[in-house]
Amino acid sequence: MMLARTRLGLVALVALVGLGLLFVWRSTPHVPSSAASEVIAVVSPEGDIAPDPPAGAGDDQLPRSPAGEGCLDPLALEGGSMDLCWQAQREGRDDDPKRDFYTLRFYGTFVADEWAVLRAHLVSPDGARIEEQSPTGEVEGPCGVLAPGGFAGSSGQDARDRCGLLLGGMSGDTTRSSAEWTCQDCGASGATVRDIELRQLVSVPEGQRPSWELFADAGSRAVRPGD
Repeated sequence: MMLARTRLGLVALVALVGLGLLFVWRSTPHVPSSAASEVIAVVSPEGDIAPDPPAGAGDDQLPRSPAGEGCLDPLALEGGSMDLCWQAQREGRDDDPKRDFYTLRFYGTFVADEWAVLRAHLVSPDGARIEEQSPTGEVEGPCGVLAPGGFAGSSGQDARDRCGLLLGGMSGDTTRSSAEWTCQDCGASGATVRDIELRQLVSVPEGQRPSWELFADAGSRAVRPGD
């Protein structure tokens, strides 16, 4: 009888722990696996592909082309909204005779109280790859602004004033990267306009230009897409 009671107690304890973990998982914001799964734009810099600059070239001798920029139509989402723009340009100080380098900046604002995500897929040319990504790892900071601001890997925000968590990385694929924001201690702040930004430094075979597919999504507590 004592053994049966012990087993029942253990079963009850395991069940309570399981329910607790389920509650924590459901209450902790996370980006659903189905988020940002549709292409919202395909972008590429335009213009003549200038030759690499000579050694010791001054700023006025650096190639300025190809380059491009634009803003996308506002996204009205079931769980929020986003206003996004992009910039892509040739990196002028390039001393690699076999590859050219470009930067992509995918950025803007969103309104959502639980999560937001930007993704960029480097789709061409063959042999193109991401060399650096920002943000990288985890960046904690206040609710209002969470923009990486470059390839330094830090937002400059005070991590002690924790509210939002920004995650960034490539997950082993050198053609895809993302920036994912989740609310940690934001409360009912769904009307707040926040910043989000994704940057890539990419390289392509010499004399070619890159193209990207862009993805974005955002959500709130009132709307939870299925995982």
